Amino acid sequence: MFSIHDDDFEELFSKKRAELLNLLNKTEGIVKKLSDTGDFDPVSEDVGTQIEKTRQRCHEGLFSIALIAAFQSGKSTTLNAFADGREIAPRGLGGGGIKTSACLVKLQNPNEGEKETVKVTWKSHQDLLARLNEALETNARAISKELDEISKNRDEAETKDKMKYDQQYYAFLDFETVIGKTLLENALKIELSSYHNQGNKASSEARDMEDILRFAMLILAYHDHPQLRKLQERSNFKPEEMENYLKFPESFTERWEQCFKSYDDPIRQVQDTFSFNEAVYAFIHSVTFVVNSEHLKKSGAAIIDCPGLFASNYDTLIAREAMQESSAILFLLPANNQLSQSEINTLKLIKEIGTLEKVFIGFNYRTIKKDVQSEILSQLKKLGFNKSYQQNPLSFNAFLALRAIQGEKILNGSLDEYTQKQIQRDAKVLSGEDLNLNEAWLETTESVLHNILSRKERREINFDFLNDELVKIVREKSQWDLAINTIKDYVFITKAWLMLVFFGCQPIIETLKEAEVIFQINERNADVKREEAEQEWKEAEDKFKLFKQQSQEKLKAIISPDWEIVLADSFFKKVLLKSLEATGESAAPKVLEQTTIGKGFQDAWNRVANFFKEEKDKEELMKDKIIKIIKEELNKHLSEKTQGWLNSLKEGGNQEYVTMILPKIKLACEQLQQQWDSLELNYNSYLKGLDSIIPQFTGNIQRDLDKYSQEGIDSAGDQSLTEGYFSSLLAGGFVFGYLFLLDLIFPGLGMLLVTVAAAVITILSLFKSKEERIESITIKITEQLKESVTKESSSINLELRKNLEAIRNFYSRTIQHSFDKMSQQLQQRISSAKKQLELAQKDKKRLAEVAKEFRENEFEPLRQEMKQFQTSVEQIWPKP
Repeated sequence: MFSIHDDDFEELFSKKRAELLNLLNKTEGIVKKLSDTGDFDPVSEDVGTQIEKTRQRCHEGLFSIALIAAFQSGKSTTLNAFADGREIAPRGLGGGGIKTSACLVKLQNPNEGEKETVKVTWKSHQDLLARLNEALETNARAISKELDEISKNRDEAETKDKMKYDQQYYAFLDFETVIGKTLLENALKIELSSYHNQGNKASSEARDMEDILRFAMLILAYHDHPQLRKLQERSNFKPEEMENYLKFPESFTERWEQCFKSYDDPIRQVQDTFSFNEAVYAFIHSVTFVVNSEHLKKSGAAIIDCPGLFASNYDTLIAREAMQESSAILFLLPANNQLSQSEINTLKLIKEIGTLEKVFIGFNYRTIKKDVQSEILSQLKKLGFNKSYQQNPLSFNAFLALRAIQGEKILNGSLDEYTQKQIQRDAKVLSGEDLNLNEAWLETTESVLHNILSRKERREINFDFLNDELVKIVREKSQWDLAINTIKDYVFITKAWLMLVFFGCQPIIETLKEAEVIFQINERNADVKREEAEQEWKEAEDKFKLFKQQSQEKLKAIISPDWEIVLADSFFKKVLLKSLEATGESAAPKVLEQTTIGKGFQDAWNRVANFFKEEKDKEELMKDKIIKIIKEELNKHLSEKTQGWLNSLKEGGNQEYVTMILPKIKLACEQLQQQWDSLELNYNSYLKGLDSIIPQFTGNIQRDLDKYSQEGIDSAGDQSLTEGYFSSLLAGGFVFGYLFLLDLIFPGLGMLLVTVAAAVITILSLFKSKEERIESITIKITEQLKESVTKESSSINLELRKNLEAIRNFYSRTIQHSFDKMSQQLQQRISSAKKQLELAQKDKKRLAEVAKEFRENEFEPLRQEMKQFQTSVEQIWPKP
């Protein structure tokens, strides 16, 4: 295998990808030449379509590295280092007091001929409604009896009817209507009043609630701003334009305090406190900076700065999707002796959703490195992070890496103006003075560098002025280059073959081979008699019919309903029961946070009562809040564990799957090929090469779906795989928000059991200490959830089997689709031959000559060249 120690490793993938793109261009030229003849249009169309698919994969299927970290751990600084020192992601020495940008910030290089740009995806109307509902649902339902009734009806409805109630529910909360906006603003006033009077505001739950409320207030304040509507009509911006929109407001926390205290007119207060430009970031879903960067150019990687995890359900969802879709995950840790609870929770989430194998642990050290790794590695091992690249973590200083790259650009005069100003702003925070660029670089770099140098090293370094030698030292001490090379090595090994071969040259090779068969048929038909051709057509149809019939009989014994029994039992134990336990642990602190009767609590309830102008039963409103918390936590854990379980359905993963199902998937492919070979079907001209359509399943659910989902899912009828939940999870996405996931397993049980649990918890609000309350609430929630599920375990298991039938259907129907496709191509070949045989002998000869010319001198040499390319790739990156 090629090693990172070889001199040209960094350029190798770019070279190979360029080689493949050149082959695609060459193929395209040959197809155009064939098209110009006016003959073989179906061949031109098929090959042309495959060229575009493969080219798109080359450009869009970039390697991606998701950056994950706790708040202020150097994530944005690392992204900016990847961007060749440009200040892409919001960052600042002064901090902003904000946990998340609430959007994905992506960084990638332009394709050939593409200009630098920023592609912005705006949050949809539904996204904004979801954020508002997350913040204000309980109070909105308390105000509107009709909204509350819709929600209850939805909880009791069959799964297929829930969407109807969703539409009614969100119509009430639509901030673009007078009724919806009034309802949301009143719900906000109550929430602010209640929130402000509750104690323990320093807790993580309270800080997360602040973030959620901020977004709700910004959405309500600026959703109808005329300038926002103009911006949302655009998707492309210049990089410098984003300076106004993708940054956090100055004095962020202090300015928000006044907004939180304004109960009477909070929206007006937000508009008076924050300008429109300062609010735009709340409406952005993702930003992709397409900019030239040497750090990315050689590797073809895209870097993703993910939102902070756990700040809100929405942010966690977005980060999870990025981790699921990325090639690698760089998880940054400060060089401390202990993992924080937030870091532990993040690592557990990574493991739960089945992305553990992608993770690189990176220490962003900020002082002289001490022996902290052994303790951290011990903790990581307990969490299941045992791979070599996880137990040998990267160690670098993100800020010094950034400054080193920026220093190089200052010296060669290529640093952009915005980044220059950012360096000077950072320096002013430290010194209180306005410094020129070189002085600002020195001011901000010296103290950080000194923290990681020995006393002797400090004396030997001259910090009087910026020069090449000093920048070289800063870069070396940052250990950035070593970290990047380690990541590259992993990404290339795991992803290069898939992009260059599996989705690259292989489909082109198969399509060219198919075209050559068509050419051969046309060559033969120049001299063949009609009777002989008809006999061969009939033989082809009869043999294919026999192949299909005998194959289907064998597949019945291989792809059987036994799969669902195995999968349902595994899902019940590893997903459902484990989710119930996790829900008790994670819901208890939040229940306590939002329902504790403590200092200021009674005043908050009095404000609520005054607002309604009638006494609302305090216990009922408390129960509503508890139901919402338990419901959201159970949804979250079910979704996470389901995703992890689905991701484990592969070689080396779920033991039951590996033992009892994976061998059958592979056997199905082998049996199909053996059946084809035993009937000697390739000896018939019209059947030759059709066996390339037989699926080659890997048994890795994610990978098979990526290649065959069009064949499998589209033909899966009314099965659950197409209805949203499992299709979304299998395809790498996530169901989110207000679909109660347990209802997909056993309709109606979900709301019943969380309601019972909530009713019990309201009785437990007066225990003496916080620890006792949390422990008791945890036990009660878990007991009630497990008791309800255990009572219905037989029914749940039956429902699970129905849902998990989707996996078996995907494989069986993908195979069935391949039969249909082979039959279709056989008929196309016969139809084409019939038309040729109806031509005059002179025209048949001409068509045969065209076919032979393109087969021998164009398509076959090109296919051989593609195969040589595949061999050269697999010598470097073997098939994983």
